[in-house]
Amino acid sequence: MRSFVTILCLALIPSASALCGPPPGAACAQKAMAAGSTKVVRVEDFPAGVRSLLSKAFRETWRGCDVSGIADPGQPYNANQAVRCGRPMRQMIGGGFTPDAAYITYIRGGVRSMAFVMVCRRGRTGWRLCFKGRLPGPGSAPPNHLKALLDSGKLKNLLDRKG
Repeated sequence: MRSFVTILCLALIPSASALCGPPPGAACAQKAMAAGSTKVVRVEDFPAGVRSLLSKAFRETWRGCDVSGIADPGQPYNANQAVRCGRPMRQMIGGGFTPDAAYITYIRGGVRSMAFVMVCRRGRTGWRLCFKGRLPGPGSAPPNHLKALLDSGKLKNLLDRKG
């Protein structure tokens, strides 16, 4: 079974959201998953600034092979350790955006396939990444599930790791 990773905002302590509201950075993810957000089913449907940010975030080589980028849902990607040059290591599950925020859920293939969510926000100088998190367990996470995970404080923001 595939594990799906989602990029979201970090909660240091699972009970923190009960005491202090959503975890730090959760506001950016909640904005991107707002009720009026435009749903995305292909990477090319994101605004140009978001696509540029994803292109930079998903640059990767493996044993001298270019495995950069992200495949649209249903398109081939390197789902396991049998890596093929020129094929991306990631496959989009879904996403959405508002004028000020965007999110994408995707599978990161390879030896240990996982699912992630990434959230970016538009600022004065353009789009920037504000959250990246791994989804617990197998299966994709629709936006309402992601919101519940954020509010619970169970998703950790991998961007907040030191080192």
